[in-house]
Amino acid sequence: PFVSGDGGFTTFATVIALLLVLALVFSTAQVYWLQSESSDIQFVADSAAMAGENVVAEYYVLSKVVDAIVLSMSLLALSLFGIATVLCCIPPTIPLGIQLEQIAVRLSSARNRFASAASGALDKLQEALPFLCAVNSALVISKNSDLDSSADYMGVAIPLPIKGSSPGFTDAGSTEDSQKTLEDDIDKTSEKSQEIDALQKSAESSKLAAYMADCGNSPGFCMYQRAATLSSISGASNPYYSSVSTWSFSVPLERAKSYYAARLSSEHPATDSIDEKVRSECRKKYYSYALEQLKTGYVNEGPGQQFSAYFPSLPSNTDEMRTTHMYTDRCWPVSSDGVLHGSAECPGYLSSSPSGYGSLSDMDAGTLSYCPICEMTSSALGKVGAPSSSIENGFEYHYKIVANAANEYQQASAQMMQSQNEVIEYAGESFETVSEAMEKVSNPDARYDPEPPGRHGCISVVVDLKEHAAPDAFGSTLLGSRASIGPRVSISAAALGKDDPEEGNNLISSLLDGVKQDVLDSGSDGLFESGLDWILDLWGDALSSYCEGMESFADGIKESIDSIPGIGSTPLGSWAKSAFESALDGLGITPVDLSTPKPVLVNSIHVLDSENESLADAISVARGYLGTGVMPEDITIDGPFGVPVTIALPDSAESVPGAVLETIYKNTQRILEGYE
Repeated sequence: PFVSGDGGFTTFATVIALLLVLALVFSTAQVYWLQSESSDIQFVADSAAMAGENVVAEYYVLSKVVDAIVLSMSLLALSLFGIATVLCCIPPTIPLGIQLEQIAVRLSSARNRFASAASGALDKLQEALPFLCAVNSALVISKNSDLDSSADYMGVAIPLPIKGSSPGFTDAGSTEDSQKTLEDDIDKTSEKSQEIDALQKSAESSKLAAYMADCGNSPGFCMYQRAATLSSISGASNPYYSSVSTWSFSVPLERAKSYYAARLSSEHPATDSIDEKVRSECRKKYYSYALEQLKTGYVNEGPGQQFSAYFPSLPSNTDEMRTTHMYTDRCWPVSSDGVLHGSAECPGYLSSSPSGYGSLSDMDAGTLSYCPICEMTSSALGKVGAPSSSIENGFEYHYKIVANAANEYQQASAQMMQSQNEVIEYAGESFETVSEAMEKVSNPDARYDPEPPGRHGCISVVVDLKEHAAPDAFGSTLLGSRASIGPRVSISAAALGKDDPEEGNNLISSLLDGVKQDVLDSGSDGLFESGLDWILDLWGDALSSYCEGMESFADGIKESIDSIPGIGSTPLGSWAKSAFESALDGLGITPVDLSTPKPVLVNSIHVLDSENESLADAISVARGYLGTGVMPEDITIDGPFGVPVTIALPDSAESVPGAVLETIYKNTQRILEGYE
């Protein structure tokens, strides 16, 4: 019936062949439809696994943001302590330094409160992560059901492991241990700096008084004017200085030496009377003694040199004269009758024969007698310097002022040097404490390193209980029945992979965007009541250290210090600035890996093996979630600062992890609003 007599196909054979071809065509079309339709659930399972693991990825991003805030607050507080120390080394900026110290204390306290609140919120969020993974995956599955009216997908993504752990923020990140030491050192530094300021003013006052007594009062009475009036001193030996800034203590000492040398060389009796001749001899003795003593005087001063000076005191009365060698020197002529004379030209001496020389102390002791003619006594010599020392038209009067002022200046300078050494000691300890604390808080052991649920991946299980029949177009009387698909199930898995670190870098570095304006709009006068821009910029530098390491933060601190007017106006200020910067240069904060985690599809065996879980266990948990019935509309967890965070569930179009991130970020801005 299939082959004709001439060897060709019969009509019957041709019909059978056509029917077979048509049957195969319709059968192949149904097979294609079966394969295409049944694979849809796998795409849904893949999307569900990715959606569940994406919640875990966002949690990691959130924890890094919180960790960056906590670290930056610690570094900001410590840097403010360091800058406050620098400012407290400079008397005019001490009030600003004390204010920065107070801000640092409050910021340190705020850091601890925020760390505690944020850690609690992240722990609570960890507890909710398995449920959030399930919800997020359920949303995706539900949306796919809406797109495909012929399917009724149900399913869930299960994070593995199902439970997480959180180390919290360790004490290594806190500045409390260093805070008390820093406060004490800063207080001592400011106290000693204020002492230096008072001593500096006292020293300047003493120097000004000496300058005025030497030449500043000209043309009134002063050493310069008196020397020019009373002696034949040359102009070169009697210089005039128009400003105390160009004058030094060595000027009056040299002037006094030249003055007494001139007086001694030109001294002679004004008349031929014996009384005047005795007074002239007494003046010679006084000028000679003064010149001798002044040659032992000295002044040591100059940049980097401890000031020291010695202005010999000159006797201004008889009692003071008796303490000098003028009183015991045997330089007065003695006659053979045992009488001491004030001059070799005394008639009483000339009327007798010479018998050597004696001293005034010998006469006062009674071993020599008094001459009634020349009337030489101890008081005659003692009163030479008395008038000129007690009234302002005398040279010695102004010399005593200079000598006393030099002594006061020396004492103030010595005390200043001691106080400066103490400032260097206390400030140096403060810088060392800041450096050690920065190393401590930036140590990897102090970082927030959670192990949340789903850290090894998510397993998704999706079912479709509907029966799917092939389209009517695929029906044919040539086929026994139309193809159909019964209930289906699909399993997929996703794990975290690393993405471009620039995203994490941008997330951290832009954290403070808009914060400044928010604080200004809120009218806050709390934590940053002054210098808001300056402190926020410094906080930005501290945040950058999380991404870029310590070098960028150290550069930011240096720029902040340089922006303060008068920071290098004093030697101590320059030293403190240099010492703090040197302490920062030795730090080595390593940047954090900011690669942002992204979910990627993996073979489910890798996720299951990482936790020694079985597929049956994962499906069992999934069935538990699927069997809970109607999902709640929302859940509430405790957020930072005691603020509840409400997370909407299936009916919300807002991303679940995005809502949490935004809520916690907004609450961090409360740091800037001040703490009571």
